[in-house]
Amino acid sequence: MNIIQSPSPNFNSRGGYKPEVIVVHCTDGSFPGDLNHLRNPKPGTATGPVSAHYLLAPSGEIHQLVSLRNASWHAGRVLNPTAPVKKKLIGYVNPNFYTIGIEVSMKAAALMSQAQLVSLHWLIKELCAKHSIPLDRDHIWGHKEIFAAKTCPGTIDVGVLVRDMSQIPVTSP
Repeated sequence: MNIIQSPSPNFNSRGGYKPEVIVVHCTDGSFPGDLNHLRNPKPGTATGPVSAHYLLAPSGEIHQLVSLRNASWHAGRVLNPTAPVKKKLIGYVNPNFYTIGIEVSMKAAALMSQAQLVSLHWLIKELCAKHSIPLDRDHIWGHKEIFAAKTCPGTIDVGVLVRDMSQIPVTSP
């Protein structure tokens, strides 16, 4: 599968951590505006600049915005987590340090396109294989499992996503 390089300046060091978890998001926007937003160093939002490692367009195109050697800015805040986030003496380790962020360009109440679903399955399986990440719910999270005030990833049921990927062989689209 072809991955389009669409670099974002919004990243920093992983702080010595390696990727061990994948976080699935929905943008709650539309493409190509989502791509522009994730690449904008001064978006004018209350949370400041954001990014992700990957963005899936409605056509199924996969855009890589941040190298996996770096931390993208997709899940840095932690609030009442239900996922097994890393703890430190006081508080939590910033999840951006040890996660890979995948944004699906779609409104939160909408459904992914079939092309996005196929690309998401393919990308997650590739990332899991490359980084020795187990294909299970302890290692694939929805954003709201880190930050409870979010509804992200919208209609994407991460439990069903993981179940389906472990049962159905995925071929490159």
